[in-house]
Amino acid sequence: MRHPLITIPVLFCVFVSCSRQTEKKSGIHFTLLPATQTGVDFNNVVTENDSLNLFVNEYAYMGGGVGIGDFNQDGLPDLFFAGNQVSCKLYLNKGAMRFEDITASAGIETNAWCTGISVVDINNDGWPDIYVCVSGQVNGSKRRNLLYINQHNLTFKEEASAYGLADTSYSTQAVFFDYDRDGRLDLYLLNHTLNDMQPNNIRDTTIDSSAVAADKLYHNEGAVPGTDHPVFRDVSRKAGIIEDGNGLGVVVTDVNNDGYPDLYVANDYIRNDLLWLNNKNGTFSNCISSAIKHQSYSSMGTDAADINNDGLPDIITLDMQPETNSRKKMMYSFLNERRRQLEEIKGYQPQYVHNMLQLNNGVRQIHNRSEPFFSETGYMAGIAETDWSWGVLMCDFDNDGWKDVHVTNGLGRDANNNDFVEYMHDVVVKSGASYYDPSQRKAFNNQLAALGSLTLRNYLYKNNGNLTFEDVSQQAGISESSISNGAAYADLDNDGDMDIVTNNINGAAFVMRNDIINSGDTSKKYHYLTIKLDGDSTNKDGIGSKVQVYCKGLVQVAEQYPVRGYLSTVDSRLHFGFGSNTPDSLKIVWPDGRMQVISKPGINRLLTIHYKNADKFYTAGKLLHDVYFADVTKQTKAEFKHKETFFYDYGIQPLVLQKYSQQGPFISTGDVNGDGLQDFFIGGAARQPGRVFLQQHDGTFTSRDLVTGSR
Repeated sequence: MRHPLITIPVLFCVFVSCSRQTEKKSGIHFTLLPATQTGVDFNNVVTENDSLNLFVNEYAYMGGGVGIGDFNQDGLPDLFFAGNQVSCKLYLNKGAMRFEDITASAGIETNAWCTGISVVDINNDGWPDIYVCVSGQVNGSKRRNLLYINQHNLTFKEEASAYGLADTSYSTQAVFFDYDRDGRLDLYLLNHTLNDMQPNNIRDTTIDSSAVAADKLYHNEGAVPGTDHPVFRDVSRKAGIIEDGNGLGVVVTDVNNDGYPDLYVANDYIRNDLLWLNNKNGTFSNCISSAIKHQSYSSMGTDAADINNDGLPDIITLDMQPETNSRKKMMYSFLNERRRQLEEIKGYQPQYVHNMLQLNNGVRQIHNRSEPFFSETGYMAGIAETDWSWGVLMCDFDNDGWKDVHVTNGLGRDANNNDFVEYMHDVVVKSGASYYDPSQRKAFNNQLAALGSLTLRNYLYKNNGNLTFEDVSQQAGISESSISNGAAYADLDNDGDMDIVTNNINGAAFVMRNDIINSGDTSKKYHYLTIKLDGDSTNKDGIGSKVQVYCKGLVQVAEQYPVRGYLSTVDSRLHFGFGSNTPDSLKIVWPDGRMQVISKPGINRLLTIHYKNADKFYTAGKLLHDVYFADVTKQTKAEFKHKETFFYDYGIQPLVLQKYSQQGPFISTGDVNGDGLQDFFIGGAARQPGRVFLQQHDGTFTSRDLVTGSR
């Protein structure tokens, strides 16, 4: 968020199988319900002043999250909204899409800049609790995170300090998971910074960081003497969590199918994203440079799910590339080839301004371990451009067996507007005014405010089942302009389809009822299965479990990690759709590796699966797309390094469409010497000779330059 002057900023597994459907996919129909009908009148009002605007706090419009949890255990999901300048609110689900505001009576009113919401049964008493992340430019004591413990009577008690979780970083979101598989839920805390006035400046990349923006890992130590609840301890450095960033999104998933949870962290600004691979010894390694070829530049929300039903978790990250030509022309970009070169020199991995869909290809052997590798398919999939986006969720909204995509959108101020950037440039350059002068910043902010808010529509993409998506937002009723941030899905009325709730800035929250079940279309059947997990005594919701559901020719996978998207927690009940098909069987792998198989789990029902009935053990196997290649370059004596001479083409021809001075190496194969063996030739760069490699009968090569001497 993002220009040079105003840089704004498990293992539980269930498997279900069913017959591959050949019918035309069902439509998606949502109805935006008014507050007068639902009783949900939450409005995350943000009011600017001299101490709160984009020039003072570049995350002034980062928004708040949504938390879903059945806080009174009546079978109906309730709603919790994070407020920035306003108090958080808790709404009790009364049935029939009606809710009651019980914030005051529940003792959960807040007076802090709240961001991410994590709903978790942290003390394993069977009742969901609420962990609230806090940020804002206030002193640390007022910026501590909050933990509301459910008292079983629709009241809550704040106990973050007692649990060791009253962290005072600039926190974005927290996610609970059992990283060391000791049976207790640990916590990864995602952080950002508000103290860096130029976070997009190119600087040395820091690996071992003590910056306030560094994320943290808290280990669950269990109940200590004198307490009846767990206590958490910061083990970040011990676990290798030492890189800083500007974290806006985090999701847990087992990317390499080894039975241990990994993390994807979406970082804003120039900082690269992180892919923390679990080393299975209490530590993590960031493998993103080898696993992913390029990333979103200003990554915001992220989610992980299997979008092509191949059993592998895929990853989506959001950025800010507009879809329309007019918006593209109006948005200023500071990115160019010269900057890309400078970032590469400083060690940054390639980043581009658009949404990314990282398709999981399986694993390959790197450094004697199995690492995942992905192909980026955002443009091919048709989801790359959704403008200034925040939250992304992958869920089967039409119950056809394929996960669809929902994206939230909008910003309080259009800070990258070209007209505004030009105005600011003129003032600073022509008049000599200082960008850092408080009075000048006030004038800049007034000019920016005159442009108004950037209210945009949200997006809903339907999965076509062939690695592409169709934008069905308008047909589906997702058309209201808003500044939407956090979002969550849940079956609020228990009718078998997933509804959507969004937290909006300066506008009423959206409660969108999914109407595909009761659409009146009797020609189609929208079969589904809802799964509730009953875990063991230290992990009641089975966090980290994986479920596979089988149909003939189609396998769906879901991982039990409710913190998803952006600042939010979805319904902890897992959801599967089947169209007109019926699942044959279901397999669940609990976090400790215990497993059970359920034949004919049924349809159109809530199925509760109990950990105590798990009578088998699961051994993590290889991913479906394991690659059996080994690097034999040195052994075969086929080493060659292409050495380009840098030349900045655009400095000579600024309108040229691409660089022509550095086009990379050319390679060709053939039997050069007629001995029946395949040889090859690699072309050199400017002032570098090409080289001929002649194959020997033992499989090695001899080589020599095609041209010798100076050139």
